Amino acid sequence: ITVSQCASSLGLAVRESGAWRHYACSGSVFAASLLSTSPLGNFLREVAEPDTIRLVLALVFLAFALLKVGFDGLEPCFRPAKAPAKALQAPEDPAAEVVGGAESPSTAEEDVLQLAGVGATAAGSHNNNSSSSSQTSGADSFPAEPTWLRRTLLPVGLVAGVLGGIAGLNGPPFILMAGFTGLDRIITRTIFPMGQIFEVWLYRLPALIISGRIQAKDMHLYVLCIASGQIGLSLGSGLASRISQSAFQSCIFGFLIASSLLTMGILQGTPLAVAALVVVAAVLAGRCVCFRMRK
Repeated sequence: ITVSQCASSLGLAVRESGAWRHYACSGSVFAASLLSTSPLGNFLREVAEPDTIRLVLALVFLAFALLKVGFDGLEPCFRPAKAPAKALQAPEDPAAEVVGGAESPSTAEEDVLQLAGVGATAAGSHNNNSSSSSQTSGADSFPAEPTWLRRTLLPVGLVAGVLGGIAGLNGPPFILMAGFTGLDRIITRTIFPMGQIFEVWLYRLPALIISGRIQAKDMHLYVLCIASGQIGLSLGSGLASRISQSAFQSCIFGFLIASSLLTMGILQGTPLAVAALVVVAAVLAGRCVCFRMRK
């Protein structure tokens, strides 16, 4: 996982260099918080049972994801239907005054002054736009950061750093934050790898090399992980610009649910994973029923 994350974060740094520069401050906050607690996660991995920790975390993440998915799907069923909006009447034109049954035409002087004013405004606007377009074209291409983002990234990064040190899975806390807050997908896919690249390259990868966990005999596994990660990165980058924000939210929660089920052993058919799958199916069925009722 760590080797794959090293390659993926480096690939995103090359592809999204402009966005990385734009969100450098927020990315630095997230990176610092990740780095500060990753050693703690590494220590817990050595003294605790990793499988137990991963199982507990998977249950927690799955519970939060299902709460969000279920609430978003069932809440509209209990919301009263909105009354149809009344058609807005167009305001009367004050210039069209009726005098003696006929509209009073505007004077020639007023027409000349109006045309002159419009021409002057257009000329000034053209000059201002031409002088400032080069300054604002780059910044306008990225959405503005929410005011709460940086102070939220600190606790999220602290939790994610511990998880990264334990099992290399530092994504779920950030995914939950992005899903619950509706964070813009451009900001989401930029800030997370900005924090991760420092954690995996400066601490986790060197720690694994020094401890002897990364060995030459496993090189074929590392190459396979890097190749599959780059393929997924290319597919995700291609889809990111083609899907809506709501579809993006659904994708990240779907990924979180699927990863939680895999961590609990759904492929091996463990009883806990099967029970969790039944709960997931029930929540999704409730969403579908509610959608059909509202429709």
